[in-house]
Amino acid sequence: METDTSNNTSIEVSGTSSDKGFAPGLTTGVFINENIKLAFSYFSGKEEDSYFMTVAVTSIYIDRALNNSGIHQGWFLGAGVSSVKIESDETSLTEAAIQDSTDLMVRGRYEHIFDSQLYLEIGFNYHLVELDQKLKRTGANSNIDFDSTMNVSNFPISLSYAF
Repeated sequence: METDTSNNTSIEVSGTSSDKGFAPGLTTGVFINENIKLAFSYFSGKEEDSYFMTVAVTSIYIDRALNNSGIHQGWFLGAGVSSVKIESDETSLTEAAIQDSTDLMVRGRYEHIFDSQLYLEIGFNYHLVELDQKLKRTGANSNIDFDSTMNVSNFPISLSYAF
């Protein structure tokens, strides 16, 4: 939505877009037993369409095996809490902005063990956080604001080593 506060007019443009990017990260955790894992993860990266926004996500979660195939083998479901921070860079049209929020997350993944300690994990994380990003316009039209609601999900792929 754009709002001109000098004459109290507003224009609303609705639609959906999807920005994608690559974000390296770090995950560490502890196995409570063969079917349950408690973990912490952090990743951060820029979106690849305009390199205008950086997203950082910090999560703590617990996963449970669905098929009792043992450690690092099969399908897992999990839930936890994630904190999402979106930073928008300053441009010739807008000021820099930072928004962050914390909420629940749900996740699913598949693990495949190659040997006794090396395994591949592929999954999907959906963060229930909704961020309302507000960008203030600069220059001649500095009384115009842009509002956008953002959601974050990610597809982690990792090659891991269990100690």
